[in-house]
Amino acid sequence: MAGRPPQGAAVSAPRILVVRFAAIGDCVMAAWAATALRRQFPEAFIGWAVQREPVPVLAVPDLVNEVVVFDRRRWKNMSGPAAFREQWAQWMRLRQLNFDVGFDFQGHSKTALALRLSGAKRRISTRATDALARTLNPPAALAGDVTHEVDRAMAAARLISPLETPERPIMPNLDAEVAAFRAEFPGRLITIQTGATESVKRFAPEKWAEVAAGLVAPGTQIVAVGGPGDPEIPHDQVINRVGAYDLRTSMALVAASHLHVAADTGTGHMAAAYGVPVVSVFSKNRPERFRPYTTQGRIIHGGMRADDSDPADVIHAAQELLEETCASSS
Repeated sequence: MAGRPPQGAAVSAPRILVVRFAAIGDCVMAAWAATALRRQFPEAFIGWAVQREPVPVLAVPDLVNEVVVFDRRRWKNMSGPAAFREQWAQWMRLRQLNFDVGFDFQGHSKTALALRLSGAKRRISTRATDALARTLNPPAALAGDVTHEVDRAMAAARLISPLETPERPIMPNLDAEVAAFRAEFPGRLITIQTGATESVKRFAPEKWAEVAAGLVAPGTQIVAVGGPGDPEIPHDQVINRVGAYDLRTSMALVAASHLHVAADTGTGHMAAAYGVPVVSVFSKNRPERFRPYTTQGRIIHGGMRADDSDPADVIHAAQELLEETCASSS
């Protein structure tokens, strides 16, 4: 889309900016508010400023009209003024889009700067994690219980219009990929995400093997997933696909599952977004703020490290969810 749009967007078609750079799971949580805005304003232009990694999660035409990528990982590896020129071009792209309102759902100085330089006529920030962010965009006063990230973003979005929290956000349509995985793994499919970004969030492979052993049953297939460098599960009845798929394909495998099990990481939020029951093993982060946003979820929180949790508790929570799912579908 070239050029600067005309001034004065209609109330029924506001130009809305979402700023949430990372991480993947946090972008999924922000998608609930973006979905509510899209449903309230079907003709709105919605732009999203984001780092490159989460793009496959939110580059959905039904949700976002334009994704403006802030490729911070690439820029950190560049020398001289080239990185600044590229970043400046993205800031100016935001400005060209002439937003009526912009939301910063992250509140870091980097996202605050993007929102401020966008020139949005109204700027709404859900928090400020540093002094610069607080100066650029003072956090808005939000009503209601805003403990969870989804509820906080929804409270911010309600500052421009009464909105209902959607049951699930708009996500990429993966029907074909899901059907292919269900054909490949017939019966009950349980996926286990083995990795996490931080060491304190990682559940040891041996503990995942205990979980898998407790969930093995006739007609059940257990598939381990993860990114490059994540560990495989050392169990002979686990199908290890760790590192085998890109983000979109991994997301499809999670969406095809009857149950997903993970540490506090992005795939748990993907499962919630696709309506897949999920067991999450938490560590240092507060579950009440970061848990997958679903009624079909269980949280295991044994301490400040994921490894403080007992595999037996994970197995019990998983079995409970599977029983509930079977009961509700019968």
